[in-house]
Amino acid sequence: MTDARTTTVEDLESLVETALWNYNPVRDSLSDLRVDVTPDGRVEVSGPVRSGLIKDGVLETLQWVPGVTGIVDGMVADSELEIEVAFALARDPRLEGLPPGAIAIHSHLGAVTLLGHLKDESMRAPVVEVASRVSGVQRVHDRTVAR
Repeated sequence: MTDARTTTVEDLESLVETALWNYNPVRDSLSDLRVDVTPDGRVEVSGPVRSGLIKDGVLETLQWVPGVTGIVDGMVADSELEIEVAFALARDPRLEGLPPGAIAIHSHLGAVTLLGHLKDESMRAPVVEVASRVSGVQRVHDRTVAR
């Protein structure tokens, strides 16, 4: 972060947007990121990103924008989201009968797809509900089947 200050929040927002646009790994998913700039130069960035490396790249990119005094990271990498969903499913008492690995979890920019076999149809609603409640999940695609 540099000590240089821009004159307005709008100026800083423009510099931040340009810097993120020029960072190729997020260009296609830039509309999924939320960026808020405060008058004191702090930038809060949140939303889904494809990987931890891209998340680190966004933070590095913002660090070099003139006028940015601090960065608040609220981004969620798809791999982190997949792990959080798996932990949430494992912790829910309604899903005790679900064997480990029975459901594959895939995330793409916060859209989570669940694939696998459930013991019976009654597990479907809790599985989708639990996955939907995980912070960062934008939507859930249920591709599970009951045996």
